[in-house]
Amino acid sequence: MTTHNNSDEQLEDSHGFFQFAAFSDSEDEDSGLFNATRDRKVAFDVKKINFFPRIDEDRWYDFSDELSAEDWVSRHAGLDEITFTVQRMYFTQDYAKACSLCKKTVYGFVAKKQKNLRVATLREVLEIGAKSAMRIGDLESARFFYDWYLQCGGKNPGYNYFLAEVLTALGQHAMALAQHVEYLEERRQDASVWELLGKTLVALFNTHSINNVKSIRDIWLRLALRAFYRSHNIIEACKNWKDTPVAVKRKRLQEDELLENAISALNLHLSQHDKYSKGGCTGDSNLVWSACIKESTFDKSHGAELLESCDTKDLRESVRWVVGRLGDDADKDMALDDDKAEEKNVSDL
Repeated sequence: MTTHNNSDEQLEDSHGFFQFAAFSDSEDEDSGLFNATRDRKVAFDVKKINFFPRIDEDRWYDFSDELSAEDWVSRHAGLDEITFTVQRMYFTQDYAKACSLCKKTVYGFVAKKQKNLRVATLREVLEIGAKSAMRIGDLESARFFYDWYLQCGGKNPGYNYFLAEVLTALGQHAMALAQHVEYLEERRQDASVWELLGKTLVALFNTHSINNVKSIRDIWLRLALRAFYRSHNIIEACKNWKDTPVAVKRKRLQEDELLENAISALNLHLSQHDKYSKGGCTGDSNLVWSACIKESTFDKSHGAELLESCDTKDLRESVRWVVGRLGDDADKDMALDDDKAEEKNVSDL
C-alpha cells in the first residue's frame, strides 16, 4: 500500500480550507476570519454623505399620469408601484381616484395575462379598490372588485374578514354570515368578529325574507345578544391588554362600540315583547350585560325552528354553526375560553 506523506505546502494546495494559511496573521492586517473581533471607532463626516433616499413625498412610484395601466403593469415593479400609489390615494382620502386606478389595473393585468405577476399584490390592489368604492358608496365597483377577488382563490381568515366586509356593504348578510363563520373557525377568540357576527344577525332580523314570522325575528335577536355577550366575555377575559395610553384607549373604544351595539339589539328585542320603556335600555354596562343574559334565553326548539326556516342550504349551515356555539348547549361555555370549552353542535336538530 502506498503511503502519501504530503507536506504542508501540498496540503494547502489540495484543500481550499488550508489555503487560508497563506494570509498574514499580522495584527496590522484584518486577515483572519477566525480572529476575535476588535472594536473599532469609525469617524466620518455626515455632511459628506452623498445619499438621498426616495421619500414618499417625491411620489417616485406614481406613473399614473405617464403610463397606461396596461403598460404600467408590464413594468418590472409595476404592480408594486401601483400598490404604493393607490395606498397613498386611499390614505389621503382620494377614494374615487384610487378606485379608478385599481379598476384600470385589473383590466391591464388581465389584458397582459402576466403569469409571473404576484397574485398576492393584485389581491391587495383589489382590497384597496373595494374599500375605496365602499367609501364613496360605489357599490357597483365594490361588486366588481369582489368578483375578481373570488377568482384569486386561497383560504385565509383575512380573506374571510374582507369578503364579509364587502358583502355587508352589498346587503348580502346571509353570505357575510358564512364568511364570519369561516373566520371564527380559525380564530374563535377574536372579539371584534363576534361583534360583527352579532351585527350581521341583527341585519338578518331587519332584512331577511323569513323575518315575516315574529317568533323567527325574535330568535335572530336572541342569537345576536349572545354574540355580543360572547365578544364582551372575550374582552374581559383577556389578560394581555397593555397599560399604555394607546392600548387603554383602543380597549375603551372597542368596549363602548360593543356596548352600543348590544343596547341597540336589546331594545329591538324588548320592543318585540312590549317591554320597551321610554328611553330604552341605557345605563350601567353591568346592567346591560345582565339584561342580555336574561333576555337571550335559547333552547333547542328555538334552534330547530330557526334552521327549518332558513331558505338556503348555505344559510342553514351557517346558522347551525352559530347555534352550536351560542345556543342552549353552549350556555355553560359562554364565559370560557373557546379553545378549552367542549365543542357543541346541533346536528340532531
